[in-house]
Amino acid sequence: MKAGIARGGANQPGARRARALGLLRYATMPAVIVAAFAASVLLPAGDGGLNNTAFATGSVECPIPTDIALLFDRSGSMGTPASKMTNAKAAAIGFVDAFAGGSMDTDLSPHEMAAVSFSTNATTDQALTTSATAMRTAINAYAASGYTNLGTGLWLAANQLEQPTDPDADPDTNDYMVLLSDGAANMPFDIDNTGTENDLYLDVNDNGYVDSGDDLSVTSPGGGTPDFVVVNGLLQINGGTQSQRNAARLKAFDVNNSGTLTGADDYNFGAGYNFRVIDGALYLDMNADGSFSVEAASPDDSTDFTPGMTDELAVVRDGSVEGGTNFSGDGADVYAQYWSQQIRDGGTYLYVIGYELGDSDAALLAAIASPGGYFPGAPSDISSIFTQIAQRICQISVQKTRTSGAQAPVGGTVTYSLTISNGAQSSDLQNVDVTDTFDPTKLSFVSASLAPTSVVPAGTLTWDNLTHDPGDGDPQVWEPGTSRTITLTFTALAVTANTDNCASVTSDSVASPSVHPSAGPACVGVEILAPTATPTNTPTNTPTPTNTPTNTPTPTNTPTN
Repeated sequence: MKAGIARGGANQPGARRARALGLLRYATMPAVIVAAFAASVLLPAGDGGLNNTAFATGSVECPIPTDIALLFDRSGSMGTPASKMTNAKAAAIGFVDAFAGGSMDTDLSPHEMAAVSFSTNATTDQALTTSATAMRTAINAYAASGYTNLGTGLWLAANQLEQPTDPDADPDTNDYMVLLSDGAANMPFDIDNTGTENDLYLDVNDNGYVDSGDDLSVTSPGGGTPDFVVVNGLLQINGGTQSQRNAARLKAFDVNNSGTLTGADDYNFGAGYNFRVIDGALYLDMNADGSFSVEAASPDDSTDFTPGMTDELAVVRDGSVEGGTNFSGDGADVYAQYWSQQIRDGGTYLYVIGYELGDSDAALLAAIASPGGYFPGAPSDISSIFTQIAQRICQISVQKTRTSGAQAPVGGTVTYSLTISNGAQSSDLQNVDVTDTFDPTKLSFVSASLAPTSVVPAGTLTWDNLTHDPGDGDPQVWEPGTSRTITLTFTALAVTANTDNCASVTSDSVASPSVHPSAGPACVGVEILAPTATPTNTPTNTPTPTNTPTNTPTPTNTPTN
């Protein structure tokens, strides 16, 4: 191919990244969260008791307007056991409730949400709305079936953040995506097959979503009809029969018009394009480094995918994208990671919650997340992870962890760590004040790695105008991503089945001082046991030995001859 490259749309490759480095929006502008949910287990609200880690619980104080799209995995694996889907939906609805202000509130204002889900294919189930009721209805309708078309779900959810659905103008620096999944991708299956689930979308203009600017037409040397064609992001592999679709795919990848796909079929579309034909196969730049990691073997069919995310091969020569329903590192996984990278480069912060994953699935989902945005989840902590993400989206979060055992004897040592974080993308915070409370009849404060400003009244520790660590020129101003961890030591005083230690935080927005992001309380308990009695040694009388007389033999005279 050569000569004829026709490109559609005003947004050219590379423009999105330049935009993302431009102006930042602060508290007066809407934030956007895209939240994707798959497997989760809902536990009772609150994280006190004997759990060793707690995030802030309850409704989220989120004064910054927030647009949220929930992307929910409803693939077949979500149905085993049946409680898996039930609990996942309940957890997602709890996330909606947090932004609505409670389970009985029907209005999300000033926030908006959309519901998107995926299995074999992906669907928009509720467009962006201020109705919490509509969101709950959409989520409650989900049922588990089919495969996992994660890549399509990602770009479809991202489109909820863009005009005309989202009226916010770029750069929209408070965009978020939160993906919760119980496994890696296994769709599309084959681009030669019928069905929209096998469609492959490319971000031609490199702006992080699918739009009318994603058009491309490339004609092979010698003229004729275009060979490699993308319309509105969709790679065109058309035909009424299987053989016609096979021929369309061959035409798209047969760079030298030889009639077969070989190692000679290479085509570089040019600077700024995030896809390339190499060795007669399609590669996607899934890490946006401008280069392509190439498969070592000849990419003939699905058996030639290499396990692990070691290359960027998306479509092999025979059109296959999937290497197996449980294969990690095939084209379906590359396609998902490609779209996650495009979305992140467009300015969206991507949280990922992985629910009890195997090592290979966890590796993919961790790679999809923005730095610091991956949360592996177990049944005991999935609900608190949702709350923690909500708190981070709303700028500030508090996490309390008991670093000593779940039980301590009276007189024993109980230790905690307390972490405060500014999770916002663009908003600085100041006047960060932290309060730690405990029952002074059960625990006695000993020390903290950073001494509190005040230790009165009894049972209350406060840190006024806390600084982040490591510091900078002005550590009292908390830029996005800054945090502080404080360790605390107590002595156990009295027997109790449980006593909680709770932390809360308040702050002010630098850009809008009337906005006061806060979080908490986050509570963690400890059981205090009665002291173990130290045994007293009772002296044992040692009997006085009795002398036993020893008989001395009487010598016998030996006669002398």
